[in-house]
Amino acid sequence: MLEEMEYKTTIKTLPFLLLEMKKAANLVLQGLKDNEIKEKWFFP
Repeated sequence: MLEEMEYKTTIKTLPFLLLEMKKAANLVLQGLKDNEIKEKWFFP
């Protein structure tokens, strides 16, 4: 079961932001739900 975790980061550069957004967008386009995305994000 997924523990409730909070994702925190400091975005200091635009390339980092674009990379993170691309990863998240790919998971959404795969049709994953929010809880499934969290599981993949924290436990790849």
